[in-house]
Amino acid sequence: MSKDGRQLRERWVKHGVELLRAHKGHMGIIIYLRREGLSAEIAKQTSYDIFDEAKRRFKKKQRWLVVLAWILIAVGLGMPVVQAMIGIPVVLIWFGPFVAGVSLLGRLHNPGRLPEE
Repeated sequence: MSKDGRQLRERWVKHGVELLRAHKGHMGIIIYLRREGLSAEIAKQTSYDIFDEAKRRFKKKQRWLVVLAWILIAVGLGMPVVQAMIGIPVVLIWFGPFVAGVSLLGRLHNPGRLPEE
């Protein structure tokens, strides 16, 4: 691939990440490529590569939120055990971090790819 082709692909991937962040999905990438001047068939074919790379980068940017969510869940589940070991009566304080972690995991966006036909 030529230098211009790599730069163009990189620009499309960066814009694809922004589209995924805005919950536009794979179809949003196809529409964007159409606006860039590609024909419908070429835009669809190109979109699979762009989507895969954009999703990889998007998920990488979300990784710290996934780690934070699992830490909150672990704290929430581990707190009653620690309280029981120490001898403190188990209180529903653990419920807050647990619900926050589950809620955070549930709100993370996982864009789906269109089937190749």
